[in-house]
Amino acid sequence: MIKKILIVDDHEDVRLMYKLLLKKYPDLEIAGQASTAVEALQKILEIHPDLVISDVSLPGMDGFELTKEIKARHPGIKVAIASGYDPESYSTLAKNAGADEFIAKSYFNSMMDKIHDLVL
Repeated sequence: MIKKILIVDDHEDVRLMYKLLLKKYPDLEIAGQASTAVEALQKILEIHPDLVISDVSLPGMDGFELTKEIKARHPGIKVAIASGYDPESYSTLAKNAGADEFIAKSYFNSMMDKIHDLVL
């Protein structure tokens, strides 16, 4: 069964990197992309993803607040927060927000393996 992923990042090049790196997993599909948290919440209603991968820094609502909203509205959706910031402190903040996983963007390849394992 193919699992659907929603990518939330305000940088188009990062969203493209996810798309390229996730191609090696035939059981995962990037079903949608969003550049803001508000757009992500709308896309969730449209595509019903199994996993949302969100950046921390987003215009308006940040990735932590987005995670809280997703978990409150759609508790069955898994959320991974990705960031290039300090992994130790941001990992704790991500877990406190309800994220299922925190992934340091500096380790993109291992991040894709974690995402694959998380959703399956």
